[in-house]
Amino acid sequence: MRRKIDWLPGLTSLVCLVLVSIILTTRPVQATLLEHNQLDQELTAVLREAGFTGRIEASLESRLGRKINPKLADIGRLLWFDTITGLNDDNTCAGCHSPTAG
Repeated sequence: MRRKIDWLPGLTSLVCLVLVSIILTTRPVQATLLEHNQLDQELTAVLREAGFTGRIEASLESRLGRKINPKLADIGRLLWFDTITGLNDDNTCAGCHSPTAG
């Protein structure tokens, strides 16, 4: 009489799943680095062409056509990050409109 092994099908499925995930996720590292480098170069070229410098504060006054009032800028900054502007006093403008992400 043969003894039944209940765990064997589950183990076989697990091994197959691990092998498939390794095969699907393994890519040559060099190719991935080249793709990222190429994408960075393309993005940099597009941003330069559009006039983005990465230093918004350097060109802000010339784009606005006036000087920045530091006191008003501070008030705006305080309001931007204050929860008083949220619907239930639980969120800020920056909560949805991140200054770093747009």
